[in-house]
Amino acid sequence: MSTELRDRANLIIAVLNSKDDKTDTAAVKQAMHDFFKHQEWMNDENAIVLLSNSFRKDNLNDVTPLVMMLIRKYKDLKEQSLIKQRRLATVGINYLYVLRKYFMYSDKVAFKILSWLESLATDPELCLLRELTLYFYFIYTNDDQAKGIKLILDQSGYKKISDDLPD
Repeated sequence: MSTELRDRANLIIAVLNSKDDKTDTAAVKQAMHDFFKHQEWMNDENAIVLLSNSFRKDNLNDVTPLVMMLIRKYKDLKEQSLIKQRRLATVGINYLYVLRKYFMYSDKVAFKILSWLESLATDPELCLLRELTLYFYFIYTNDDQAKGIKLILDQSGYKKISDDLPD
């Protein structure tokens, strides 16, 4: 088994074995460090998906530089394919979710990510991601608008997403 696959497997196993955010942070940190230490990871679709699924309360500071690297590399999201935009936007949305849920007043990083997500193409396939981007923007700027988006998501059949969104 290659080092990359072993590191990926270790990270996935550590995350899957975690209970109530008590993941073995040392194992996760080491696996993430080993996996994301090369610049090429930003070109790997699986690495981007893995990053978007690995955000936790206890590792947010460790993954913030990785998210910022993606923002610098992919400045204008609409220049990417729809699949790539969806994956990159999912990184941003998942990061914002954990940031808002556990670190309510981290506006500087949040607005940098929100600014980046504004560059998503206006395409029906990205509609939910664009709505979630607006939701997180309004969380910081207009609470009534954020509640309205939550209500629309709920009424549109996205009840679980709506219920899980942090206030």
